[in-house]
Amino acid sequence: MSEWQGPRTLFSRWHSLSRIHLFIAFMMVAFCPLALVSARPLEFILSLLLCARVFYLIGKHFGDSAGIAMVGAIGEDEVAVALKQLPSSWKVERNISLESGGDIDFLLTSPQNNIFLLDAKAHSGIVYYDGMRLCRKIGKRSVPFEKDIMSQVKRQAVQIRTQRKLPFVSTVLVFTRAELQTPKEIGLVSVVELDNLVAHLQEKTAMVKPKVMVRNHLKLIAQQRELAECPKEENLQIEIAE
Repeated sequence: MSEWQGPRTLFSRWHSLSRIHLFIAFMMVAFCPLALVSARPLEFILSLLLCARVFYLIGKHFGDSAGIAMVGAIGEDEVAVALKQLPSSWKVERNISLESGGDIDFLLTSPQNNIFLLDAKAHSGIVYYDGMRLCRKIGKRSVPFEKDIMSQVKRQAVQIRTQRKLPFVSTVLVFTRAELQTPKEIGLVSVVELDNLVAHLQEKTAMVKPKVMVRNHLKLIAQQRELAECPKEENLQIEIAE
């Protein structure tokens, strides 16, 4: 199992890689005057500038990724602060590594042994459900999510349940900045704003019964098998069937 400590670790790695690549790009440009003493100065300068351009683009890519990771880290911190409102009898774990790779933002266990997987999302704009998957609007533009976050959080629930031999794991998508225009429950995934998170967890804990937990877990496993067997273009039909 690889080590994983959340988006702050990714920020540190990507920020360092960005600085290294940008420094190399700068040094290549700085060495261009030295090419004048070579046998073919023009070719040498063009080669240095081309390599500098490549390193600059790679460094910029890592820099952009580091910025996204930092936004995610801030979102997780905001969720962590909100979870402090829960009674001390709740168990809260953060950044749990998965054997298959990646991590879970938060895993909560209530006093009644109800288990919740929380996935924090720091996206801005308006998040809405188009009947098939979650989308978002920024201004007048509709911007797709980078991943199918609904399917992702379902897979994580099955993975952590198998990894730790847990009972049914309830999944919650928490949006820390976005305005939600979605149902509170989409299939087996709860979609909530940060301000409503604690109240939602307490309400779900009071509602969940053992028989319902077992039935929901079996349904979740069946959905994951369908997702694994069907091509990606058919995944939308599975979401509708929920």
